[in-house]
Amino acid sequence: AKDVSIDELSQATAKFSGADLTEICQRACKLAIREEIRQWTDWSETQTDVKNPTTEFKSNINHISARHFEEAFRFARRSVTDKDVRKYEVFRQKMLAAASGANDKIGGGTGDGDGGGGVSSGIDLEAIANMGGTAAPGAAAAAEEEDLYA
Repeated sequence: AKDVSIDELSQATAKFSGADLTEICQRACKLAIREEIRQWTDWSETQTDVKNPTTEFKSNINHISARHFEEAFRFARRSVTDKDVRKYEVFRQKMLAAASGANDKIGGGTGDGDGGGGVSSGIDLEAIANMGGTAAPGAAAAAEEEDLYA
């Protein structure tokens, strides 16, 4: 909608997950639909026969507006805490570091997607099985936090 600022929306939802954003958008959409239904219901009560109306129904709702998003935000909440985000970042860094090491064992590293010259039988399954074993850069700050899978 023209009256919805994407910049303001992104600032207000800076630490929201994709699911949180989806919920806000769905709620705003439902609010607009309910408003449309209320308008139609009010209009239909003025008609003696809805199948043969004496006046045409004209909706004032033709898009989801800022007021729908504002109302949706009254119910919005973050589902992922800062602590959870740090855990996922540590996990991501470990997986990136491990994937880099596994790629070297496979014989890759060329970045062409095929492991550096076709199918290789030099896959180090032990390295892949131990992917989370080495601390990633920046993991020291989260070392005191509980284990991701605990």
